[in-house]
Amino acid sequence: MKNQLFIFFIFVTNFALAIPVTLDKKGPVSCPDYSFPSAVSDNKKLEVLMRKSWDDNMKDSPEWASDLGYKDEANRWTDASLEAISYRKSKVNCLQKVFKKINRKALSGLNQVNYDLFSQDIELALEGQNIPYEFLVLNQMDGVHMRVVDTLSEMPQANA
Repeated sequence: MKNQLFIFFIFVTNFALAIPVTLDKKGPVSCPDYSFPSAVSDNKKLEVLMRKSWDDNMKDSPEWASDLGYKDEANRWTDASLEAISYRKSKVNCLQKVFKKINRKALSGLNQVNYDLFSQDIELALEGQNIPYEFLVLNQMDGVHMRVVDTLSEMPQANA
């Protein structure tokens, strides 16, 4: 029976990927406000930028936020519309533009490590945009059939 399920999921995945999709480009997507006053130190800019990016990630991925214990986003699911996906991708480009303005040499030792790790995260996110994961809606390891079950199983069992 497992072989039949595996074949079924492969079939569904390949079928879903074979469907042609037309994307409507509605113009440029506006960037979130990642700006800083010029008098702010590079250490503070990096810390605030990482915090804003983290908060945006929690809002963009409420299931993940719930996994991590953020209750503010626990009342909704991730927006999987093409517009929302386009917006999330554009935010990485906006984030990179602001991030590049931070002078690594002006940072403390700890923040230089944070800078390097954050830089790697941004680069990986940009590289990941080359893979249109939004069209891989269902496969044998992930999809709506797993996400709902996983999210519900990780939620607290009692009302607080």
